[in-house]
Amino acid sequence: MQKIKTSSNFFFLFLIFINISNLFANTYKATKGYSELSKAIQNNYLVKEQTQQDCSQSQIIEFFSYSCPACYKIESKVSEFKNSIKNNDKIKFKKLPVVFHENWLNAAKLYFTVKKLDLGDKFNDYAFNTIHNNSSYTITEFDIRKMIDNFNLQHPKEKIDGRKFSDVFKSNIINRDVKQSMRLFYALNLKSSPVFVINGKYIVSPQNFNDLNTMFKVIKNLAESQKIVCSD
Repeated sequence: MQKIKTSSNFFFLFLIFINISNLFANTYKATKGYSELSKAIQNNYLVKEQTQQDCSQSQIIEFFSYSCPACYKIESKVSEFKNSIKNNDKIKFKKLPVVFHENWLNAAKLYFTVKKLDLGDKFNDYAFNTIHNNSSYTITEFDIRKMIDNFNLQHPKEKIDGRKFSDVFKSNIINRDVKQSMRLFYALNLKSSPVFVINGKYIVSPQNFNDLNTMFKVIKNLAESQKIVCSD
């Protein structure tokens, strides 16, 4: 009888130990706030090809979408962070759009068109705000034409050539850019947005942070801790 009692006590203590260990593990993970990609993913040719574009610098990529409510929610903090490192020639920050649904495709094409025409942050912010203020996450080509017309009315000194914009938007180059962005997203084995990838090695998600300022400190520390090694 005593043996059974002793065994029961031991098993009970073992369960407590396991629970405490799990608690510390979860606390550590939450505190760290980032995860490291497997070597297989880091060595994927698409991942290595992307990181080598910013050889000798540290690279931060945000995967996002104009149509993503969570992305819009943190966009102001993303802009603050970009401005805080804009004079840091050791860190390169870039955004890449994702397409989870067919109705997100035009949002991705819109972003790449804005980038290709070098329209800057002003139109980028305008597009983001217009889409979410209207609570319409499905963007048609008509919506984009109307968006450009309204932007031109509000910014007469920075008018956008609507025909040129349309030609670029419909080009094979933009379709190629969207496909390449999604191929990289899946090569990194990512599942959601927004998410940040540092040097093709570390993943940081806002879901792991209660405070965005802390998240961006983690991102910056990871970027500053190492740079991409240039291949021969």
